Amino acid sequence: MKTVETAPPPAATETRTAVAASGRPKPKQRMSRGLKPVLKLERGVAKASARLGKAVSKGTSNYFVRRDLSAEERRDGALREGPKNVARSLGKVVKGASRVPLDLVEAVNTKRATKQVRMVLRNFMRPFSG
Repeated sequence: MKTVETAPPPAATETRTAVAASGRPKPKQRMSRGLKPVLKLERGVAKASARLGKAVSKGTSNYFVRRDLSAEERRDGALREGPKNVARSLGKVVKGASRVPLDLVEAVNTKRATKQVRMVLRNFMRPFSG
């Protein structure tokens, strides 16, 4: 019978790194300092797009399930209950897509962007403060 040695639990002060599925530490993303905000914005837009795509996919598959069930339950059921099935499926889409605007705002709303907006507004309002 083989004995399995287990490692002691990590200490509370020990730092942890992200580990990939292969067991090796994940490499840190490398990016130019000047392009960092652009890359963060791109990631936020991609995340929002993916969330929207998933929501539409779930809503569409939900519609097909409901449509087939309506067609099985009664004669012309897919037509009779069509508007109800569409409304329920659209509800699923809206529920899934409701976080998309927040993903976009989180990508744009950074400390640097806030400072830039404040500076632009200050320069714009200077002629009117008379």
